[in-house]
Amino acid sequence: MPKPNLPTAIRLWNAATGFQEAGEAAYEKLRSPGYIGFVSMPVVFLFARSIELSFKACLRQHTVDPKIFAKTLGHRLDRIVKEADRLGVCTALELSREHRSTIDAIAEDYSDKWYEYPEHFWRPRPKVEELRSAAIFLSARAQTYVAPKKTAS
Repeated sequence: MPKPNLPTAIRLWNAATGFQEAGEAAYEKLRSPGYIGFVSMPVVFLFARSIELSFKACLRQHTVDPKIFAKTLGHRLDRIVKEADRLGVCTALELSREHRSTIDAIAEDYSDKWYEYPEHFWRPRPKVEELRSAAIFLSARAQTYVAPKKTAS
């Protein structure tokens, strides 16, 4: 089966929003009175994945080369944010120092795919509320950045 084509910016943003909404649902469960369970790792993953895809949606506005997404960036938040900086995306999105710091703090562990093989938990435990805030912010700002009138083919 051949690899699918590189999604448009809008499709990437739609996926980012889906992960952010799923993160919200799981977050509500995590915060519900009396909840005892294991949803905290999926909550962190869902918000981190939303952040990754929000950035990729914005980066997609600048390139149609699928190799950049598959080989150069992959799921490496550090590389994704560095490329977003280089292209002026972080400035255009008005990414705050606080959100940038939150994203930088989880980048390595997220890229290591700890959520797929959770033998070791996060080195520094991520602050879920801060990660949630960054995901919500980026999803909303990315929507404006990749408005349909700007979508590249």
